[in-house]
Amino acid sequence: PRTLWAFAGRHVNIRARQGLSLFSSSVKDPAAADVPGEDASGSTAVYTGLGTLRAPTKDDRPITVVLTVYFPYPARDSAFEEELTGKNRAIRRVILEWFASRTLEEITAAGEKQVKDQLLEEINRLFVLGRINTLYFGDYLVLE
Repeated sequence: PRTLWAFAGRHVNIRARQGLSLFSSSVKDPAAADVPGEDASGSTAVYTGLGTLRAPTKDDRPITVVLTVYFPYPARDSAFEEELTGKNRAIRRVILEWFASRTLEEITAAGEKQVKDQLLEEINRLFVLGRINTLYFGDYLVLE
């Protein structure tokens, strides 16, 4: 049998496993439609093209982290938008490899900010035409 945890409010409560929350902040990320503008003109698009990712962890019995990742970028930067679309698979691979190289314990110990910072750094290495500054996580499920 599989254990299923649903993360309402973007918090994880893994009492059955180790009594820790995956994310430390009680502040929820905005929904993709509510992401604030980041460029000077306030004209921001949100890249949601990564879809739902299922990332197995490095645990002896891998635990699957199911997540949705999205981020804002300048809406008027069509060249960067094309780069994002063209590198969709590479971005997905970076995220999946990041989770696959860590145990659930390491992920929970890192906390939300560090997880996002490390993913941002890895993802931005892929880009030539721009950078992303903020990463948001949508709904989460952990399957064990």
